[in-house]
Amino acid sequence: MDAIEDEIESGAKWYVLQVMSGMENRVKKSLEIRNQQDRAEGRDTGILEIRVPVEIVKERREGKIVEKERKLYPGYVLVRCVLYRDREQTQLRPGTWDFIKETQGAIGLIGGEHPVPLTDAEVEDMMPSNGEESGKAAAKTPPLPQVGARVKITSGAFEGFEGTVESVDTLRLRFTVSAEIFNRLVPVVDLESWQVEIPEE
Repeated sequence: MDAIEDEIESGAKWYVLQVMSGMENRVKKSLEIRNQQDRAEGRDTGILEIRVPVEIVKERREGKIVEKERKLYPGYVLVRCVLYRDREQTQLRPGTWDFIKETQGAIGLIGGEHPVPLTDAEVEDMMPSNGEESGKAAAKTPPLPQVGARVKITSGAFEGFEGTVESVDTLRLRFTVSAEIFNRLVPVVDLESWQVEIPEE
């Protein structure tokens, strides 16, 4: 890496780009392709990296447990770039600013006409923790429901029945549901998160 590239790297910050719903990956790909083309022609866009952070979750589909990607921040794309001409962040680089704004599906950077970069702590919180370049977090099961929550059992002998969570064992990551079966409340024990549907709050 030469001195110019070192200087660019040192001034790069992460910014949050708001995009149209469902177009996160399309915006990312568009930025990457156009960035590569401009760099090949000798134009510096100031953009170094684009991320759409996702996590891998387990869900039940047609009787099987499958892994599925889920966007951590729907409607947003993270862009690492040199957006300002000066360290005081008072003068935008027109080339970088316009390049981002002209991307189809992009709405704008968080902060409006004076975008604010993420802090190091915010970047650490928003990025997957395992360091994979793909931006994928390790697979995990859905969170445990809270006591009193209504759930629908989707797996096992009581599949299709609805009930209320009576107790939660946070150490074993299991819980008990009181389900109404044949007009009686029956405790269904040792359920796991993937075995029920938890209504969105």
